[in-house]
Amino acid sequence: MMDFASQHEEMINVVIQERSMDRKQKLLDLIHRQKAFLYRDKYGRKMYGIIQTISETDVFWGNEIPLTIQSVYYDEEV
Repeated sequence: MMDFASQHEEMINVVIQERSMDRKQKLLDLIHRQKAFLYRDKYGRKMYGIIQTISETDVFWGNEIPLTIQSVYYDEEV
């Protein structure tokens, strides 16, 4: 269950640098499903979120993909 009506809205901007076309496509598939996923980073932050905005830039070594991740309340039903 996802809930967007949270009183505390958090957004995180990240840039993914990817060379592999296969891994880039898997990332785009995840984004277009619009399902919640668990985001973790090297600073220990973690939150459930969805991709709010995406763009893509071709660079000489691969692709840069800036993302905005919006937090959502996620309750995993067992």
